[in-house]
Amino acid sequence: MSNPATLTVKQKPVITAQPKSQTVKPGTAVDFKVAASGEGLKYQWYYRTSASGTWSKSTAACATTDTYSLTAAQVVKARNGYQYKCVVSNEAGSATSNAATLTVSSPGLPVITAQPQSKTAVSGTAVSFKITASGEGLKYQWYYRTSASGTWSKSTASCATTDTYSLTASQVVSARNGYQYKCIVTNSAGSVTSNPATLTVISKPVITSQPSNKTVSAGTAVSFKVTASGTNLKYQWYYRTSAAGTWKKSTAACATTATYSLTASQVVKARSGYQYYCEVSNEAGSVSSNIVTLTVK
Repeated sequence: MSNPATLTVKQKPVITAQPKSQTVKPGTAVDFKVAASGEGLKYQWYYRTSASGTWSKSTAACATTDTYSLTAAQVVKARNGYQYKCVVSNEAGSATSNAATLTVSSPGLPVITAQPQSKTAVSGTAVSFKITASGEGLKYQWYYRTSASGTWSKSTASCATTDTYSLTASQVVSARNGYQYKCIVTNSAGSVTSNPATLTVISKPVITSQPSNKTVSAGTAVSFKVTASGTNLKYQWYYRTSAAGTWKKSTAACATTATYSLTASQVVKARSGYQYYCEVSNEAGSVSSNIVTLTVK
């Protein structure tokens, strides 16, 4: 009587979970996974560049595992529409998975969510212009022009390719008053341009015309006038009763204007020898006019 013999029936693999199509943004790592039952399973992934393309055998390290992985650097627009499938085999045969498609979504145009704002700064004060935008893969480039009607020039400053354009204190000078700045934000979908932002530089006032001494007859109205250049100018007149007297801040209604006026009734002999000067100021500083004398005959 012979020994009993055992019949072993090997079955070909059965795919129990198909790889799934994936839609991702560029630069996102992706895994395609297949699950199968059976003994002694082996895996081989294939790919093609489109739904009508020819399948190629992948030689990637992961191509003989149950999971086919693409790194973030591999997920680019050029791979949009690529398909992947896996052939699972053993000694009994093989089974082929469904094809899974990789869709690499296109980013939309950048959207500017906060425009750069115009700035007013004292000469010698650092200033920054900032833009905020949403979107994928954003790039920034700032431009400038010397006036609202000037020609735009591409900035080559180190900050010109960031979301914030900065001027150092030494760059904020009166010569840049009225300069405008804008930013172009781009990605693979296109570009958008910000509104222009204007730099207003406030410099210390400059007196361009001094008040003059006045000699008049008693009972004659008289005025002292100062002319100055600069922005946001403020005026304050002072007086003293003689060349050796103490200066006092005038509280007259005209004392905060460019012209200090005395009415006819104020011009009396008692005021002969009075002296006046004006302090002109703004956020950048102040400058004082020459001292002028009133002589009443």
